[in-house]
Amino acid sequence: MKIKITQIEFKSVAVEKEFELPTFPCYYFITGEINSYSVVPRFTSWEKEPTLYRYDIIQIGLSFECKIDAYSVRVHELPDILKDHKKQGHSIMRRIVYYPTDGVRTKERFMNDFDQAINELKILLKY
Repeated sequence: MKIKITQIEFKSVAVEKEFELPTFPCYYFITGEINSYSVVPRFTSWEKEPTLYRYDIIQIGLSFECKIDAYSVRVHELPDILKDHKKQGHSIMRRIVYYPTDGVRTKERFMNDFDQAINELKILLKY
């Protein structure tokens, strides 16, 4: 015996889009992670026309484990980073590209978070 049932099929369609990358220092705060980020673009100095080639990122974790991480992301790596959602440490780049106005904060607020993290670490070093 056979019956006919209507089923819905979902298909992925690859669509190429262009995104504007920041060309000036940006500061972000991600509430759920309690992290502050500084994202600073770096340009080539060896070419006639300076071109963007990497971002230097400082991540300040203000949760129960106070930590400061620094890493760089090269611009040519961005397509792979945006495709692979499991890559650790690059969530800020996905957020900047897809949602550039979410969680924006000032340099002063970022520096306050940085000072707070440094003070927390100084307290830990006393013990």
